[in-house]
Amino acid sequence: YLKILLFIFMIREVLMKKTSRKKKIGNIIVGSINKEENMKIKAVIFDFNGTMVLDGPYHNQAWKMFSKELRGYPMSDDEINTHVHGAVNEKIIEYLKPGISKEKNKEYSLEKEAWYRKIASEDAENYRLVKGLSDFLDELKAKNIKMNIASASIKANIDFFVETFHLENWFDPSKIVYDDGTHDNKISMFQLAAKRMGCEPNECLVFEDSVSGISCAKRAGVKTIIVVSNQPVLEDSIAITIKDFSDPRIKGYIEE
Repeated sequence: YLKILLFIFMIREVLMKKTSRKKKIGNIIVGSINKEENMKIKAVIFDFNGTMVLDGPYHNQAWKMFSKELRGYPMSDDEINTHVHGAVNEKIIEYLKPGISKEKNKEYSLEKEAWYRKIASEDAENYRLVKGLSDFLDELKAKNIKMNIASASIKANIDFFVETFHLENWFDPSKIVYDDGTHDNKISMFQLAAKRMGCEPNECLVFEDSVSGISCAKRAGVKTIIVVSNQPVLEDSIAITIKDFSDPRIKGYIEE
């Protein structure tokens, strides 16, 4: 009798695991959600770097150059994946130069980002918004869906993005959340981005590209995340994966 009960319990556990349909992205577990349980989306928050613009190579090159000047050797790809993607400059520079003063940290941050802007500007032909994004932003605007950006970039870069891509056509630049030195990570950035639109994080759809960014969005209270990446994810999970914004599935998350 006990063996039968144990067997039934084991079968139940297996069935529960299968129906939960969870998938691992890096070290983030993304679980499935029923459409009926999904809250109505009132606003959209975009990460910028790697999400709205595929500028990872420019940043990686700038960090490697900066590291070589600061430490005498460039950052490795493993270091960049672990310590750069999704992190604010202050934390990255602290990693490169432990014990650095806040004043010097800020100076180095400005220097590194100046390199990034120079590298990006020199490749104007390829430095552009991700395919389909302009049309998607136009659609959000037409539907009166609020939009904001939560970026780990500093103010100088945000100004550069606004000017280069004419972001004022869709976003209120004064509401964009960026690395102003008050955020340890993007958790508070997502929360502030939602607050500035008069929404709660769980009422927002977030577009992200990094594992750390996905984690921060979830920890901020965001329930619906779309990942911009080439890595496949279960389509009915909380986070779906798109290669670009021409993917028709994203419209299903903003339908009235």
